[in-house]
Order: sequence, then C-alpha cells, then structure tokens
Amino acid sequence: MSGILFYNFSNGEGATARLDSSGNYTSAGSLSGFAEWTHIVGSAFGGLLFYNKATGEAATAVLDGAGHYTFVGNLSGFAEWTHIVSAGPSLFFYNANTGDAATARLDYAGNYTFVGNLSGFAEWTHIVGSAFGGLLFYNKATGEAATARLDGGGNYTFVGSFSGFAEWTHIAAAAF
Repeated sequence: MSGILFYNFSNGEGATARLDSSGNYTSAGSLSGFAEWTHIVGSAFGGLLFYNKATGEAATAVLDGAGHYTFVGNLSGFAEWTHIVSAGPSLFFYNANTGDAATARLDYAGNYTFVGNLSGFAEWTHIVGSAFGGLLFYNKATGEAATARLDGGGNYTFVGSFSGFAEWTHIAAAAF
C-alpha cells in the first residue's frame, strides 16, 4: 500500500489516504493547521519534506502505507531551492537561478540528514527522481538531458549527458 497526502496551500488543510496495489483508494483522515509550503516531497520510504521557498523553513513527517500521518519536526536555514525531488531515500535540491544543488537523506522515521552542497550545474527546467536513486535532468529550451545517481546515503554521482530530446512540458517517474 501507498500513503497519499493532499494539501491545500490556501487554507492549510490536508487529508491522507491509502492506495493499494489493486488501485483501491481509501480515505484515511483529515489534517489541519499546516503552514504555507511551496514544495512537498515524499521519499521512497514514507518520509515527507515540506519546504517554503520564501522563508527557508522546512519540516518533516512520515506517512505510512495505511495513510497515517506523523509530524516529525521543524527545520530551518534552508537555501532557496527551485526544485526538490526524491530519489529513493535521498533528496536532491536544485536552484535553477544559481546552478547550486545539495543532497540530503530522509529516513524511515522522517529524520532529515544534510549530506552536502554541489555546484556548477547546467540550467535544468525539469528534474525527476526514481525510486531506486536515479535522477534525470532536462532542459526544455535546448533538448539537453543528463542522468545521475544518489545512493542510499545521499551521495551524488554523475552518469552521463544526452542531446536531441524533443520539447517536453512534463516528465514523471513511475515506481520500479
């Protein structure tokens, strides 16, 4: 089963549900009192990272396969990120304006561990992470793409670059 989180930026309300392998959807509960989050990213193991680009504030929580939500804690001092994606239990942060990036890890219990800063990235319009740690970077304007990998510890390894992609507006990863 997979836990699903719904969030409404306008009123701070949320809801949880579960989705089983047969496609059966079951509502699990409602939540309220959320702060304003510009990004919410779920990791492969149920951890959630909430981030507000304007304030640099963040928080973590856990959502289990039954749709039960547990708040873990607040975080502060984040840089400005335009993209945040999960790749397995690891997180990749990217700022399209500066080319800076960072990696972190979000464990089963929702504990956040910063791994390290990275710099010198090309301009990417899309970044997608896979459940097994793969990353795909894509630039819609140029058709350029690249791949990399984040291991279970959040360590980044560049794999390769590609050119000649068509113009895509959306890119999504599918589990496994």
